[in-house]
Amino acid sequence: MGFLRELRIGSTEFGDDIVRKIVAGSPCLDLLELDNCWGFRCLDLFGGKVSKLVVNGYKEVKKFLDLELEIKAPCVKVLELKGCIRMNIKLKNLRNCVSVKFDFHSKNPKDEECDNFYEQQGDMLMAMFGGFSHVKDVTLGTWCIEVMAFWDSPWVLFTMISCECFTLHTPIQKRYLPGIIHLLKHLLKLPMLIIHMALPYFEFEACLIPVVNDVYSVEGKLQLSMLPRGCGHQLEKIRVCGFEGTQSGLEVLFLRDLLLISANIEMMVIEWRSGLQNSICDASVGFVAKTLSNVCKRSKKAVVLFKV
Repeated sequence: MGFLRELRIGSTEFGDDIVRKIVAGSPCLDLLELDNCWGFRCLDLFGGKVSKLVVNGYKEVKKFLDLELEIKAPCVKVLELKGCIRMNIKLKNLRNCVSVKFDFHSKNPKDEECDNFYEQQGDMLMAMFGGFSHVKDVTLGTWCIEVMAFWDSPWVLFTMISCECFTLHTPIQKRYLPGIIHLLKHLLKLPMLIIHMALPYFEFEACLIPVVNDVYSVEGKLQLSMLPRGCGHQLEKIRVCGFEGTQSGLEVLFLRDLLLISANIEMMVIEWRSGLQNSICDASVGFVAKTLSNVCKRSKKAVVLFKV
């Protein structure tokens, strides 16, 4: 496998030594992707040149649940953890990593564990982010966002001081809004925000009644807002993907309030979800455009663009 550059392994059980042998025997290997595999507990990529590591789920085999998954990858520049990974994750020696994607779904709280569940999962995420002060590009999915809503300390967010682009892979729903607000309040120097309004891994939750977090007076007019003061005030560019317009009750209000509170925003680009029926899209464009254009924008230079 001396000239192998990309390797994808799916639905296979293997031990830790297999990964070490693959890396040692493949000096040109650049991409390693594991799709719903199981059996390994440590991905040790020392000695290799793998620049992108993707772990897409860990098959739920009973004897491996509640164990730790350790990742040691000093050469990896892009790390993606996706799908269901119901294990405690430990990251070590990712000093060259510049892009991380934590779009995985981990454990759900049991009734008797609710009191300290989010605290324990928050500790795991805090440890995962601890060595990422140099990372430029961060993506978080719904599970991480929901856990972050319960953090009392914003310390871990301050470790991402070099982050230039932050992506939230989440629908705008009541369930995730507290986590989104928590993130936007504490990422103080974030220039670029991308919101991918995709459905989560579990059932869609309809939520049409917004939660009012603050009241603003802009040019003498009072406006109710979902977002409290201090959210996203350093944002310069916002890109929205998978937008469905009036299909969701909170999406339009959320974008309106971002314009309301962001003093430095220059551009908001809204991309409609592919496959959305033209009739729905056409009807929504007018409503959304009117709603956003009537906002008393905090930034006078803000421009809103639609891509259909």
